[in-house]
Amino acid sequence: MLIIIPESKTLNAGDSYYSFASVSDVHVNYTDYGAAQKWTNALNLFAQKKLDSVIISGDMTGSGSMSEYQSYIAAIEASNFPADKIFEARGNHDSQNNAMFLRFTSSDLEKRPNSTSPYFYVLVESPDGHKDNLFIFLAQELSNASNTNLQDNFSDNQMNWLESLLEQYAGTDTNIFIVEHAVIRNFGP
Repeated sequence: MLIIIPESKTLNAGDSYYSFASVSDVHVNYTDYGAAQKWTNALNLFAQKKLDSVIISGDMTGSGSMSEYQSYIAAIEASNFPADKIFEARGNHDSQNNAMFLRFTSSDLEKRPNSTSPYFYVLVESPDGHKDNLFIFLAQELSNASNTNLQDNFSDNQMNWLESLLEQYAGTDTNIFIVEHAVIRNFGP
């Protein structure tokens, strides 16, 4: 089903100095619903609107498999949006395979605490007179939904890294965006 959004209700970036789309749960694994083609269509819309980047808060795949990531990348390549301007946080479905997540989503702009870290940040420096933009991408580490609030979605190491980044940029006149797929503590389904 195709839904047409009236022009009066669509994004107009206007005079903004930096604009981005915020997306979640692309789930290219939903082949019966044409998810990969819908992802390409969305990226083409973002390109048409001349957005600077696309920020994804997780679940590009269903299980983090190579074939799902290949479908995800093929959908990006079929679009008019530059792949190097798409940044992804790792969601619970993507966390099934960290090696595939890193292989198919990493870019040189991402600053990680180490080479195998699924969490990272991107600092976008803005033109003179405008604030820089810091995007902090958390990685969900609890891979399955849980019925308990006794298990966190993020490790102490990741939370310490986040706290250190927030302290580093506090008071620097930088816009800070935290991108995550799940709440900090898991409260069950």
